[in-house]
Amino acid sequence: MLAGKESAPHMVGEKLKAKDNEIEQLKEQLKQASGSSSAIELRMPFSGKSVSFTLREIEPSLIDVSTINQRIQSLLNDAAVSDILPDIRKNGQSEPGYLRPTKDGRFELIAGSRRLYCIKQIPGRKYLALVGDVPNEDIRHLSRVENKQRPISAYETAMSFYNDINAGIYKTWEQLAEVEDIARSTAFRYKRLVELPEVFVQLFTSPNDMSVTAADWITSALKKDDRTKAHLLSKAKDMLDDKVNKISNGYKLLSAELVLKELKRSLLEGGKTTPTRKKPVVYKAKGTPKFKHSLASNNNSKFEILDASSEEIDKIKAFLVKMFKAEAQ
Repeated sequence: MLAGKESAPHMVGEKLKAKDNEIEQLKEQLKQASGSSSAIELRMPFSGKSVSFTLREIEPSLIDVSTINQRIQSLLNDAAVSDILPDIRKNGQSEPGYLRPTKDGRFELIAGSRRLYCIKQIPGRKYLALVGDVPNEDIRHLSRVENKQRPISAYETAMSFYNDINAGIYKTWEQLAEVEDIARSTAFRYKRLVELPEVFVQLFTSPNDMSVTAADWITSALKKDDRTKAHLLSKAKDMLDDKVNKISNGYKLLSAELVLKELKRSLLEGGKTTPTRKKPVVYKAKGTPKFKHSLASNNNSKFEILDASSEEIDKIKAFLVKMFKAEAQ
């Protein structure tokens, strides 16, 4: 815990601010250590203990992500790490993460979960990390040093603060705001974000793409009534299934703007009666009709292939089988 029983919140805040320079120095020392093949001793800023770090390659299956890590692992996917995954595939991992040894030959990841995700997508690759027996009181802050390079999303920040309050690090959101030196209105906006079901965050390419404004609209809409909440949750689950299919098939994902627009459109149309029949739409390529789509009276979609080779038909069938996880009867 950061604050003793006798410590006032502002005193805790001053202590944290006084450590900023030490944390930045540690960050630079860790960067230098990543280029050394020998062990390096570094003094931890909060415990004051000296920790020996060694650069090692670790089997990814032996690594467990720390529960203190701010980045929510379920929000990581190929699209969310598209800024680093291609380079790691091609050139390997150039910057190490941070681990500490635990029991039974396993390791706890302190920072570097995006890189760990990437390495897990590449068969045979090992995770490059600086390994040191970091004390508990330093882990939380060491992980946050790393997140300054690739800031975590507003939602992940909110959940991290929520976990700090549950762990007793802060007693209230007001105390958190004072210690973390943020406005109370901002702290209570984070508090509202905690109420947001994770499925809505998963709709975006990266959690960073979901603005606080978008989150505010979603949380407000969910509070309207039970029917609206159920409708939006159902729509979000359908959109998430569509996103998963697009990722697995290499298709372009919806932009953040279109994700929110689709949710709003769904809410507007939620109370309307679905038309019993939809006029067929013919799709053409280079002026030639290729297929036609219509909505039948039983609300089923109907596709008619107008001009396709047997090879193209086979590809269409293969795509549908994969998308719906279907089997021939």
